[in-house]
Amino acid sequence: MKIKRVELFKIHLNIKFTFTSAKTSLGKRETIVIKITDYNGSYGYGEVVAFNKPFYTDETIDKSLHILENEYIDRLLNLQIDDPLEIHKIIDNKYPMTIAAIESALIDLYCRTNNIKAIDYLFDREILKDKIKGGIALGDMEYEELTYNIRKYYNEGYKRFKLKIKPKTSLPKIIKIVHGFPNLRFLLDANRSFTLDDIKELKIYDSMNFICIEEPIKFKKIKELAWLQKQLITPICLDESIMNTKELKRAISLQAIKMLNIKCSRLGGMYYTKEAIKICRAESIPFWMGSMVESSIGKMIQVNLAFLGDNFIEGDLSSSSRYFNEDLIYPPLEFKKSYYKLSSNNSFGYEVNIDRLKKYTIYYNKKEV
Repeated sequence: MKIKRVELFKIHLNIKFTFTSAKTSLGKRETIVIKITDYNGSYGYGEVVAFNKPFYTDETIDKSLHILENEYIDRLLNLQIDDPLEIHKIIDNKYPMTIAAIESALIDLYCRTNNIKAIDYLFDREILKDKIKGGIALGDMEYEELTYNIRKYYNEGYKRFKLKIKPKTSLPKIIKIVHGFPNLRFLLDANRSFTLDDIKELKIYDSMNFICIEEPIKFKKIKELAWLQKQLITPICLDESIMNTKELKRAISLQAIKMLNIKCSRLGGMYYTKEAIKICRAESIPFWMGSMVESSIGKMIQVNLAFLGDNFIEGDLSSSSRYFNEDLIYPPLEFKKSYYKLSSNNSFGYEVNIDRLKKYTIYYNKKEV
């Protein structure tokens, strides 16, 4: 593949509701869609899923756009690359969500050109599931609204819910939810909002048999997290605290982690994601796939990974229509009665609706040779 053109689409999608966590509230989603085209006219798409503000990681949309326009695109143009994963030998992992989007576009281009599925290219001879069962991530909301949403999605077939929590205010309603829905499975996500001073409150959560508690505390040293895990029966699941495989290995060696939420974009792409999965398998650390309230161009990567047979759970993945009025891909990412079966199409299993992509684009740039 020799790259002729790189296009950037900064998109703005309104979310149907305000998604609130301990760190932020989202009513809109801006990301960057990257389209890479080779000299034969074949193309591939990727999505930079960084946020506008650095509440999740330090990487933001503005930083990504700057590095793309002022450095990375120029390094891509006229580049001959035969294996998409080799891009990591050319561009480092300083901006993981940006390089992940470039890598995804190259994988998409490669798989479309060779008429193969991305999951087969990436995980040859792996055992895959025929279909996956989705889960619902619910933001921090009042008890009545939380109850309404749980009942709504339960009636659609969902039986696993991730609940956002924060210190002091969330506990009473979570207790009522657990008692009110004894047949459902719940996991918690604190987005690093607690501290070790909240150990008594965390131990109350620990008594309620949750699947895991994700990112419970903000810590200066990972040994603090290791100490907390020793106090809890509930597995600690890490997400944004693990930015690379070096941090993953250290967390495992200190017994500070019992579960990993894998987001390909956070780790810097599929190359590093495969390494993280390999480590988890070797160390018997359960893993599952999360999402970033991104468009389906980015989310379909996580959906594909969810088909790996040894995912502990298939993740907090659900229909795009839950978040956005219109999807950017077809067939749309829609779970039927909470289940999803991967398209027989090649690559990641979708085509981009270019009219909708242009409709939601608020900034566009193109460079070519």
